[in-house]
Amino acid sequence: MKKLFLLFVLVIFVFNCSSQSFSINHVESANKSSFQAITEQGVIKGYFLIFYLDRYTETSNLLSLELYDQNLKQTHSIELVRDKNEQLIDGVFNGEKFCFSFYNLKAKYIDYLILDKQGEISGSYPVNNLTDLEIQYFILLTSTKSDYYSGLLAPIEKKGFIRCGIKANQGDVFGIQKDMRIQLEAFSNDGELLWKKTTGIEGKKIWESTNYLFSNEKYIVTSITYRNGIMSKNFKNYLMFLDATTGNELFRMEANVKNNYFSYNGINYDENLGELFCYGEYYDKEAGVKNKSIGLFIKIIDAATGSIKQEKYISFEKDIKSLIEKKSNVGKIADRNMAIHKILRAEDGRIFAITEQFANNDSTKTLFLYDLITFEFSKELVLIDAQIVNKITDTHTKSEFNTNVTASINKFTNGFDYCLTSINSNKNFTCIYKTTEKNKSYLGSFTYKNKSFNYDKILRTENPIIYTVLPGKVGYIAIYEYYDLEKRIRLRIEKLNI
Repeated sequence: MKKLFLLFVLVIFVFNCSSQSFSINHVESANKSSFQAITEQGVIKGYFLIFYLDRYTETSNLLSLELYDQNLKQTHSIELVRDKNEQLIDGVFNGEKFCFSFYNLKAKYIDYLILDKQGEISGSYPVNNLTDLEIQYFILLTSTKSDYYSGLLAPIEKKGFIRCGIKANQGDVFGIQKDMRIQLEAFSNDGELLWKKTTGIEGKKIWESTNYLFSNEKYIVTSITYRNGIMSKNFKNYLMFLDATTGNELFRMEANVKNNYFSYNGINYDENLGELFCYGEYYDKEAGVKNKSIGLFIKIIDAATGSIKQEKYISFEKDIKSLIEKKSNVGKIADRNMAIHKILRAEDGRIFAITEQFANNDSTKTLFLYDLITFEFSKELVLIDAQIVNKITDTHTKSEFNTNVTASINKFTNGFDYCLTSINSNKNFTCIYKTTEKNKSYLGSFTYKNKSFNYDKILRTENPIIYTVLPGKVGYIAIYEYYDLEKRIRLRIEKLNI
């Protein structure tokens, strides 16, 4: 009997170690970015959760900020009272401080609230001179509370934060802007302005948009797309590399080179080698992103000089197509596009590109998702092999836009089956994705370790309005679920077989 009791205790212990969860009630609203990981130097230290409580007055709303360690044990719980007309837009952590942006729909200003690791207020950075275009953007963001928000706020590691604003000159006819530039504003952990930088060519009319790519305590990298007039279809693009301390431009890289247009998906920084590892897709320069991409590219850049140390172009038609068709069980894949989610370098120097196939049904204006494919390259960027995860999915997106624009929207809203890739200190990595088998929903995973792949899956039993997966400590993931009708959030930690 004693042995049976000890066995029962052991089973309970193992179950609790592999999966733990709890629910939070009285949630008035939350969104896809309400739950985020707290990382310090690339290591998961914990999580933060911010949401609106169902307690409020005629003049104010009440938010709860919950801080957790890496095991989802609560360390702090803070209540924030904010103006009734404000809406939470975004939140980030820079290794030292939190920053949350609130847009006031009535007074038309944005306030960046800065908190320390204990949730105490350190300062704020108010912005009152918003342009009409910025106001329209924030109204769009606040139109639905469950959407994924991006208020163009990014951390500068341990030093402060940076916001991407819009600087516009009003035109003479119908109040239409005749000029639109990006204005970057960096502010400290106490809310003091560090520097401002306005992009664009001085003395020339220009229309710009930006896509933040990377920042740490040394560098800020953003992609700038521009054209010379509001009606112009001649888009050009470049990467701008800035000194994070001063805002001075270090160097830039043109995206329109020879006969190709480069779309940068991401940047990794290797501090030991002093390298910026850039990757993305390249297109025919004339056709642009309205057609399928030609392939993927990798550029390894010297962070000090901006010179290209290594670059490789991998053609879907010449290099990849035959390899996939040989290894896949679906035969011809001519109608399928490929989204690049992550490209990384493992401990052994090999490089992996994690991609997902998609295709558009033109008659129904629907984007469908297919297999996950991980391409393996040598240190010299030679294509070696491909690992194919055959997945069945009911994920699809209706859109009036063309295939690639719809895919870009999917990436922004986390609409692909791909969830995340986590990299541990040994540069082994785990990829998480959504899949369906025999009418049951799962989270699938594969891990690269000791030059081989391990596979696992976790059953999903409920159907929340928001389902988000975040990286956890080595061997674990964190899952965030929001049930709007029940006014409930559920958080849990799941163990992976790695």
